[in-house]
Amino acid sequence: MERRKNVRTDFVMHGWIDLGDDVVDCTVHDLSLRGCMLRLPHIPPHGVNPDVVVHLKLAEDVTIESTASVVGTHGHECRLEFRVMDADSLTHLRRLMELNTADEEEITKELHELPTKRNSPNDSKPE
Repeated sequence: MERRKNVRTDFVMHGWIDLGDDVVDCTVHDLSLRGCMLRLPHIPPHGVNPDVVVHLKLAEDVTIESTASVVGTHGHECRLEFRVMDADSLTHLRRLMELNTADEEEITKELHELPTKRNSPNDSKPE
């Protein structure tokens, strides 16, 4: 049996992804501190861009927002890796994970292991 590197939780919530020229509603089915798995009602005719902005709606006035990279697609499923997230979104994500997993200490450990700066297309540009 495969052991995942990160604690994941099956947590269903509404969200949407901004593909730059299109916004697509989605349902989140799997979540971790590093990313999520989405189910899209349809794949846009031009496909899914490798870089997106994902919005996960927790409550009427609470949304987790992150730039993300598409790391895989299969049918209507799309796996994302979170790249850049503001402090409020990270705090909401951490609390959500703590409440929905059995190991709060593991969540804290993973949080400290997250890179403070992730690679992005702008990182490779000379200064």
